[in-house]
Amino acid sequence: MKKLMLALVALATVSFSACNNKAADKVDESKKEMADQRDAKAEVFPVMEFDEAMHDFGTVEEGEVVEHTFVFTNTGDAPLIVSDANASCGCTVPTWTEGAIAPG
Repeated sequence: MKKLMLALVALATVSFSACNNKAADKVDESKKEMADQRDAKAEVFPVMEFDEAMHDFGTVEEGEVVEHTFVFTNTGDAPLIVSDANASCGCTVPTWTEGAIAPG
């Protein structure tokens, strides 16, 4: 039994040392630079920050038309594109800015 364990340990040691082929030495530097640039862009994204999260119209008479504009700023590092806006009530019709909203 001891010989079997010793043989398995020796086999494992040889197997693991044979796998040490230094993959880092095989890295193409130009591809590494391209990957770094790609990864840097992945960290750039838009952030939508609202001045207020909700608005209360108070008491509204039937048939009265009320309107409110939610102001927001793109505080991120990339252009923001609003592709859709939904309301929780069928009596509300949202509109939004078309096109890209630059940071700031």
